[in-house]
Amino acid sequence: IYAKTILGANYSPCYDSYAPLSVTKQGIYRYIRHPIYTSNIMNLIGVACFTGSYIFAANALILGFYYWRSARREEAALTRLFPEYGVYQQQAGMFFPKWN
Repeated sequence: IYAKTILGANYSPCYDSYAPLSVTKQGIYRYIRHPIYTSNIMNLIGVACFTGSYIFAANALILGFYYWRSARREEAALTRLFPEYGVYQQQAGMFFPKWN
């Protein structure tokens, strides 16, 4: 919810995607480029650990790959739209903070 709030008008659910107006770099986005994906993956891993279910673990792996692939596609589009996005990629981690 925090990450979505920070995005404001730049938020686009996956079923209704459109180009953002700008690159969001405030709040958690200073450290992580895809915090919503990160929270979804962490929730899936948590459920898999809590339930001990191999089905949930497999689901976490499959969706983790899906989120990674989606993030790569989003970043390719953002790099075309915003030339400064490459600098942002060097400053913030994709799913976890960079420790420079």
